[in-house]
Amino acid sequence: MKKNRGCLFTAFVAVIVAFVWAWYSGLIPIGDSQARAGLRHAVDLRMLPSGVTVNSSGVESWTDYIFEVDISIDPASFEELLEGRDFIVSKHLMYGMQSTEAYRIPGYSGFEVSEVWHWEDVPEDAPEGGIGTRCTIYTNSERNRAFVRYSSD
Repeated sequence: MKKNRGCLFTAFVAVIVAFVWAWYSGLIPIGDSQARAGLRHAVDLRMLPSGVTVNSSGVESWTDYIFEVDISIDPASFEELLEGRDFIVSKHLMYGMQSTEAYRIPGYSGFEVSEVWHWEDVPEDAPEGGIGTRCTIYTNSERNRAFVRYSSD
């Protein structure tokens, strides 16, 4: 009888440890909101950097999938947000754009843009006008607020 209890206790502890490891690794996003899950997907990270707070988000899915999210972030963690994809600083995306605009977030008030980080994957066999998959991160000069727009054709 004691041997069965010991085996049962060991199995229980092993399941708990496996569950905690899976959650910590980002395999089980318990308590993760849809917006945070969308942000993780957009920047291709299993776990978001500490200090990321979702202020507002919106999504549209007709023929394309478009996800927009406004976040607050610890400036020291901003570089971690860029680690999931090969983002590059893009100067040409700033032409004519002084502040962020969201079309899928009702009542959104933007902020002044300082930097634009961009990543895209357009397949060679994409039809003319096909945009593939893109992720753009707009940030303020302090890097404590960012706006992410992700789209997939």
